[in-house]
Formats: sequence, structure tokens, C-alpha cells
Amino acid sequence: MAVLACLQLEAFVLVAAMGLWIDTLINTAISKISSHTPEYKALFIATSILLLPWITMGWYAIRREMRILMGFFLGTAIVLLSGWCIMFYSMVYRWTFVEWPFLACFTVASLILIIASTILGVICRLNFGKGLAQYLSAEAALASSNFAPEVFSHDEEKGKSDQDLKDPATFDQPSITFFIPQDSYALLVAPIPALPYRHPV
Repeated sequence: MAVLACLQLEAFVLVAAMGLWIDTLINTAISKISSHTPEYKALFIATSILLLPWITMGWYAIRREMRILMGFFLGTAIVLLSGWCIMFYSMVYRWTFVEWPFLACFTVASLILIIASTILGVICRLNFGKGLAQYLSAEAALASSNFAPEVFSHDEEKGKSDQDLKDPATFDQPSITFFIPQDSYALLVAPIPALPYRHPV
């Protein structure tokens, strides 16, 4: 589920980084010295178009274990990562990156999130077929029937091994305890005097 969190964060961070860069590119004097402004705008538009489908592909591919859709998700992630890494080839972008730490912070955060989403996506892809889709399907069915898991707060089987669960349950016998008052203890320890024997008459 970490990849889904990264994707949700990416929706904000990448859009913020792109918006800051395009605003700087269009509304400042950089637009007059930049020779690749149409390419930057094309990258901005392509990223804006691909971002929501990319996040949706990742969400559905992981939750439903769709192998082909996962391939498209990873391919799109590599395209996005490559496009924004190529931006560092531009001297104008590098200068803006160095001179404006706010833009640099969002750019680095977006690149970290794209890399994390890609790595976690590969890990999820390697773990397809291990029950996540069935678990999420059962969880959705229980949620739709108003099942409240909070009612079951104590798990009896938690911490037991498979062998413990196979063995029949045995219970220890309770130990018998006595309470002997302090003054009656002397009566128990003291010898009982012998009574004289009487013959029946």
C-alpha cells in the first residue's frame, strides 16, 4: 500500500513542481533567453495528460493484480522519470533549480516519489498471485455488509505457531488451596491425648 501513498503524494508534488517551473518560464525574463521553451511546454502538457491515467493505472493494477496494466504503469513511470531527468540537461532549468530552492525542493521530492513508486511497483509486480486481490475483495465485501472488525479486539491465535494450532487443547488442573487460620494450626500440630479404654458393661 506504500506505492498507493506515493502515487497520491505524487499527484500534488509533481503538479506543484511543474506549475512552479512553467510559471517561472512564462512569466519571468527567462522566457526571452530560453531557446527550448516549446519543448518545455510540450513536456509540461505531456506530464499533465499522463499523470492522472498513470496514477489510476497504478491503483487498479496493484489492487486487482493486472499484469498488463502494471507493465503500462511501469513504462509510463520510466517515461515520466526520463523526461524530468532530461530537464537537467537544460542550462536554464539548472540555473533556476539552483537559484530557487522552493522549486528545487518540489522537483527533488517529485523525482524521489516517482523513483519510489517505480521501485515499489516492481516489488508489487513480483508479489502478484500471493493473495492481495482476494484479501482486498473479501475486505470490500465485508465493508459493504457493514461488518465491524473493531468488535473482535482479541485474537486468540496470535503468536501461536502452526504446530500449536494443530495440537489439541489441554488445560492444566487447578491446584487445590486451603486456608488454615493461624490459631487453629496449633491444634493440628499438637498430639492428641489418648483416652482410657472402657469396657462395655
